[in-house]
Amino acid sequence: MEITKIKISNSGYVNCKSTFYSATDTLNNKEFSFKTGANILIGDIDSSNFAISYFISMFDKVDKRFVFDPLTAMVNDTEMQLSELHKYSCYLDNSQYKLFSSSKTVKQLISQGLKKSKLPYSLNDICDIFQLSPDRIERPIKSTGNEGYQAMAAIGFSFGKQIFCFPWFSKTRYKTYKIRFEYLLKVLSEHEKIAILPLGE
Repeated sequence: MEITKIKISNSGYVNCKSTFYSATDTLNNKEFSFKTGANILIGDIDSSNFAISYFISMFDKVDKRFVFDPLTAMVNDTEMQLSELHKYSCYLDNSQYKLFSSSKTVKQLISQGLKKSKLPYSLNDICDIFQLSPDRIERPIKSTGNEGYQAMAAIGFSFGKQIFCFPWFSKTRYKTYKIRFEYLLKVLSEHEKIAILPLGE
């Protein structure tokens, strides 16, 4: 299935976590619409933007006692359970997303992903697309330094993920990654993936 657009609206509380932040954010029945390409959400850490990105990609970890039915989204104009939608997504944070907490090297995870997804790419193709350094792909994600987000996206891409959800970033912290994130958003857009990036004011 190729996902090109998502509409989602829900209410409740979501305990969002990332390497840098932790916040209880609210979903207040605001309708979010996402399409292929970069979807940048501007707002404070508790403006629902962190919640919706985490909600989609980490749905299996969200405490369902604090969110309310229906737990569905409109995907390509067809209703889909969020438990199904989250299988197409990945959360770009190595402290929370199970695929990225592995001690395996980036190279091993990309190879594992390509074997599973059967996508028509080689390891070298993926490294070229995401501009990964030959020495850093021999390390676990946590040891890849400022290439970490590129490495996570490359792995998610190799596993056939279509929705790439970032954690919330403050304006100041975003500046640290700005050039790399801009490149990453460009690459994901060119490959018709959905990227969701919540940023501070």
